[in-house]
Amino acid sequence: MKKKSYYFLCIFLVILSSCSKCKEGIDPYAGDIDFMEMNGKPWKRFDGWKTKVYAGSPISAYKCYPKDNPDSLFQFSIYYDNEGDENRETIILAHLRPRLGIQKIFKTDYIRDSVGCPRFYIPMGAMYLSAEDGDVQVGVYNVDENANNFINITSFDTYSGEMKGIFELNLIVSSRANYLKLLYPDTIRFKNGQFKTVFVRTK
Repeated sequence: MKKKSYYFLCIFLVILSSCSKCKEGIDPYAGDIDFMEMNGKPWKRFDGWKTKVYAGSPISAYKCYPKDNPDSLFQFSIYYDNEGDENRETIILAHLRPRLGIQKIFKTDYIRDSVGCPRFYIPMGAMYLSAEDGDVQVGVYNVDENANNFINITSFDTYSGEMKGIFELNLIVSSRANYLKLLYPDTIRFKNGQFKTVFVRTK
C-alpha cells in the first residue's frame, strides 16, 4: 500500500524540492479549486484546511511511461489538508494527456508488472484518506465506472503552463477506518469541479 501511495505522491515531493520560493512559504505551482459540488451541495473547506492542485509528470513514472515519449502523460493531484493537523485527502488522476478537451476517467488498476509499472495507461482516478501527516493510509475510494467521470482541460498555455478546467468524479468506498464512517459516506460525488493550476514537467 505504501509503495503505491509513494508512486502517486512523488510529483508533490519533487515539485517542492525544486521550488526556490517554497522555503519562503510560497508555492508558485500550487493551484486551487474555484468551485465544486459534493453530493449535491456546494463544497466547503473545513476551518483551517487548504486545497492545493498540481499537474505534472512524476519522475518515478518515467521508468514506466512509453520510452519513445515519456512526456505524453501527466498526473493531476488535489491535496486537501490542515497544515497543523495530521489528516489529508488526496485525489489523484493519473495517465492524463496534456491537451485540451475531455478525458474519461476509469477505475485505478492496482495490478503491476515485475518492475512496478501498471498494465495500462488509460486515465485512472481514486481518492485516498491518510493520517499521521499522510504517512498512514486510512481510506480508499475508487471510481464508480457506472457513472460519468471525466476531466475537461478547457485552457492550457504551453508556454506559461497555466491550466484550467473542470472535472466530475463519482467515488465508491473501497476501504475506510471505522472512525471515518460518520465523516465520509459510502459514495462521494464531485460535480462542477472548477480548477486552475500550473503544469510542471519534471525531469
